[in-house]
Amino acid sequence: MNLIIDGYNLLFKMFKNEEFTKGRELVIEKIQAFSALRKDITVFLYFDGNEKNEKEEMSGNIHLIYTKKGKSADIEMVKKIGENPESSILVSSDRAVFSKATNKGCAVLFCEEFIGILKAKLEDSEFKYFFRNKKNESKRKEFIKWLLR
Repeated sequence: MNLIIDGYNLLFKMFKNEEFTKGRELVIEKIQAFSALRKDITVFLYFDGNEKNEKEEMSGNIHLIYTKKGKSADIEMVKKIGENPESSILVSSDRAVFSKATNKGCAVLFCEEFIGILKAKLEDSEFKYFFRNKKNESKRKEFIKWLLR
């Protein structure tokens, strides 16, 4: 299963009061901790880059991807989803990316939902279901239960 994460979108929902670089480091740390618990998931964590070339780093089952300057991470995430939409889960709160992923048959979670999953898995707290998009609610609940196991 591929977990495709909109890195900056998640950062702004989780660490909106943090300095930008520190917030990105904190997001990466949380994703690393989560992926250590779920080795059956391959994580693709995307950030819009600021360099001439795209940069990809691997650490365990995490692909940390910085797109090249001027190239949108959103476009790259949608391309990745297109490779295997049935085995992918997108985490984003960007409605345009959300819509493209849904149209390809990809499961989607809002960042707020994924933050709840992270807290439940990493802090051993109870996860409360809340859904803003009723269209795929049963499919989304199924994936949330699977991520929480």
